[in-house]
Amino acid sequence: MKIISITALIAALPKNSNQELKVKSALPLRTGLLTIAMDGEFAGRKAGLALAKRADAIGWKASLLEATDGRDWNDILFEGGLI
Repeated sequence: MKIISITALIAALPKNSNQELKVKSALPLRTGLLTIAMDGEFAGRKAGLALAKRADAIGWKASLLEATDGRDWNDILFEGGLI
């Protein structure tokens, strides 16, 4: 399993098809399922949806996992994983 930081992944995903070569250097060559864990606020949701749309355009199956309102996944993990 290759782990990629979300910052690197967002920066590497193309905004148009002319940037596909840049993506191949950041993502595994074989596409698969990408789970996007979004923070529970507007900016987190907006970024997660944009990432899902761009990933889908290059062949990834994106799944969205949203934290509850006002929380992020770090908060939830430290609280024992209770959503």
